[in-house]
This record gives sequence, C-alpha cells and structure tokens, in this order.
Amino acid sequence: MSIGRIQLDESENSEGALTGYLSDVPRLILLILMLCAAVIGGYVNSNLDKPVKVINRSVEKSLARSFRASIEGTTSIGDSVVARHRDHVRYVPGKGLRSLSGSANDTGRPLSEKSQFDALSALRSVQTAPFITEREKEDMYGHGTRHYTGSFSLSTDGDSVVHAYEYWIDMRKLLAVRLLMTTVEQSPVVNALGDSLSKVTFINIRYHDWE
Repeated sequence: MSIGRIQLDESENSEGALTGYLSDVPRLILLILMLCAAVIGGYVNSNLDKPVKVINRSVEKSLARSFRASIEGTTSIGDSVVARHRDHVRYVPGKGLRSLSGSANDTGRPLSEKSQFDALSALRSVQTAPFITEREKEDMYGHGTRHYTGSFSLSTDGDSVVHAYEYWIDMRKLLAVRLLMTTVEQSPVVNALGDSLSKVTFINIRYHDWE
C-alpha cells in the first residue's frame, strides 16, 4: 500500500510539473516579444534620432505650415557695420514669403537691405550641412528646444566663404523656433593693426505664430 501511494504521489507531481511548464509558455512568449520590441524600437529610435534626421524632419514639417518670421542682422567688415538687415515676413505654403515690413517682393526680403538668406532659404540650407553637433537642450522663447550647430557650403560659394548656423527646434512639435546664420567671407586684406577685413554677415531669425 505504501508503495502504491508513493507511485501515485510521483504521478501527481509529474503532472503538476508538466502543467507548471506549460503555464510558463505564455510568459516566455511575452518576454520574447518584449525583447524583440525593445531591440526594434532601439534601432528605429537610434536612426530617427540622428541629428541629420531630426533636422530634415523639422525643416519639412516647418515648410508645410504657415508661420511668421522676424529677421535681424548685420553685415560688417572689420569693425565697421556696412549693412543692417531687418524684416518681418509671413509664409504660406504654396504662396511663398510676403514681407510685412513694407512693400512685398518675390523673396520677402526687405527692399533696402537684402541678405543672402531669407526665412526659407536659411531653413533649407541647414539640410545641406555635413557637420552637425547636438548641444544641450534649452528653453528658447518659451519653448523647450533641442539645439544643433553645424556648418556648410553652397555650390555657389568659393573657397573663401564659410557658413555656420545654430538651430533650435521645438522638442514636441519639431517646428523651427530660432535660427542663427553666420557667413564669413575671408579676405587677404588686413588693416594697419594686422586685423582681417573679412566680411561677416550675422542673421537672427525667429519663427512664430504657426498655423
């Protein structure tokens, strides 16, 4: 009798163990699925979160929306300011830029002082930058922003021209918030003190009133 009871107990334990193994299968499947999702999510996020990818998405989203932009800047040679740039523009997709500072023209630039970059061409130019660095996140004009810096050259530039920019992007909406453009046209000419007389153009563009 005792032997039979031992055999019965062993049978019950064996069935219980089998049932326990089967009950772990859904957990194992769920664990595998979670691991796969984490790997795929990490891969996608690492690729989409590259600076060049973020900037391209930001520019495309910005150009698809209506906005206003305020532009201020100067062009100087040495210590002398030779031009001042100031304009307020309105952009509507499909219609382009319209100056709000006076008479409208095709580019939206102020008629008195034209700069090389306007609110649209400045945005498009940052997409061509081969060298991009992400800086610390900042609060800019009331927006939590991601901050990028980079440099680029245009096909029309000579070897003596260098462009650099700083670009702030709204973290949630990926829309442009602020763009600083600096263009240096190097010159071999120096003044009596030996300082370079290169021409430097600095443009500050604020993007706002998105629709």
